[in-house]
Amino acid sequence: MLLLCPCYSSLREQFFSKVTGGEIEINTLNTKQLTITFLSSSNPAITIYLSKFILKCFELRATIAQNQTN
Repeated sequence: MLLLCPCYSSLREQFFSKVTGGEIEINTLNTKQLTITFLSSSNPAITIYLSKFILKCFELRATIAQNQTN
């Protein structure tokens, strides 16, 4: 969800656009480094953006699941 799943690529791009630059250089880190960086950040803004991203991903997942059962 956080870095690889294509279902969330649009949401991920929005998230990345908010956290790019500053203390996180997305293009220079591998997936393990990015995961650790995001989950261990002490920057409140990054924590909020990450939380909102995850919430939106779960909302999208629920919508997709609902549409598949109908």
